[in-house]
Amino acid sequence: MQIGQVFRVVLQSGAAPPLRGKVREISPQIDTLTHTQRIKIALQDASADFRLGTLVTAYIDEVAEAATRIPVTALFERDGKTFVWVVDPKAETVSDRQIEIGARDGQSVSVRSGLEQGVRIVIAGVNSITSGQRVRILKTERP
Repeated sequence: MQIGQVFRVVLQSGAAPPLRGKVREISPQIDTLTHTQRIKIALQDASADFRLGTLVTAYIDEVAEAATRIPVTALFERDGKTFVWVVDPKAETVSDRQIEIGARDGQSVSVRSGLEQGVRIVIAGVNSITSGQRVRILKTERP
């Protein structure tokens, strides 16, 4: 479990459709009696049915868990938005692309949207690159 992990949250009464939520806080204390930890999940676009004290069930969102992971060194921010530099292999240039990130650990993040599988990105020196800049592509063999 980590900050930013995505859950599907369902009212036990079934009165509203499920919502997505992200872990925003994990208690550092473990309850010695139940051996559990308190976790707070921030709900996205919650209706009035999801009020404080309502019983809910939270499921790990397995679609989000299967997301592509990239190194945190590939990220840069501008105007509060997250971007990566995408490499055009034919022109050997880069362009910025906004992405939406999910769960983050110390070395990598999951990409929820904005980046397709197989696209090459820059993972070092991202704060000193400009759009359209030519880059040298390291030739690697894939298994």
